[in-house]
Amino acid sequence: MVRYRFDAPADLERHVRLFAGSFFVPCPKLPGGPGSRVAVEIIFSGGDRPLLHGRVLSRLRDGVHLEVPSARETARWLPGPDSPRRLRRRFPCDLFVEVQPPESEPWLCRALDVSEGQNLGDLRLNALLKRAPFGIFGQVWESGGRAIDAKGAPVQPGVESEQLYLNPGAADHTPWPMNDGSTVAGQAALLTIRGKRASWQPVRLPPEEKR
Repeated sequence: MVRYRFDAPADLERHVRLFAGSFFVPCPKLPGGPGSRVAVEIIFSGGDRPLLHGRVLSRLRDGVHLEVPSARETARWLPGPDSPRRLRRRFPCDLFVEVQPPESEPWLCRALDVSEGQNLGDLRLNALLKRAPFGIFGQVWESGGRAIDAKGAPVQPGVESEQLYLNPGAADHTPWPMNDGSTVAGQAALLTIRGKRASWQPVRLPPEEKR
């Protein structure tokens, strides 16, 4: 992995323009011949660390040229104060992973990078949730059928709360492994708001009614 530090995206754009769309690394000992895969971590002074992927383009006496197709788009990226930020740093890898969609055959794909923690969360939600006491979030199926308050404490079904953030789960009938070790084949939830308080109730089919 190559790490580059720039003060701002404009400096990255000047670098890419100077070297005709490629990166120049003034390190002739960098391993890898032309065509070898390489990852470039860009560090901006604001703390963002985009991770780009490319290949060794050519080797010179005083350094190496890298072809990184997404460098130009990254150079034009000007994040605002409320723009999304990754909660976890990404690291390059060279792994094959097995992916199996529901009710489909598994297939292999190459993993280009991994995070040092869960790949979940969006920092923009922090400011939003200060103004939104209630919310429904159904992205993570295995965490469905539960609700929390603003402090992350569980809110039990039928209990009214001044802040309630609900994951109703997936109504899809495909059996899905849950975080608590159980398996659920379809679930939903009812959210009831009364004035400034809300409560919820899970909805699940009895086992004999599942298809």
